[in-house]
Amino acid sequence: MIIIKIRRDLLALMYKAIDHLEKVDKAILFLFLEKRSYDEIASIMGITKSNVGVKLNRIKKKIEKLIPQVSD
Repeated sequence: MIIIKIRRDLLALMYKAIDHLEKVDKAILFLFLEKRSYDEIASIMGITKSNVGVKLNRIKKKIEKLIPQVSD
């Protein structure tokens, strides 16, 4: 039961952090979470495949920085 609560808390923090992202970043992240390929994401978003990878890495770093802020 403790594990489930911890998991829910972490998920809530992730959602709070994602809520602070810009719309474009959210769209790219959600497409990635839907298991879309980099090619598909690039086509949908009108960017290059390599730019998708760069943006996803930057989004990950933003979320890592945001989680401590939203956990307060």
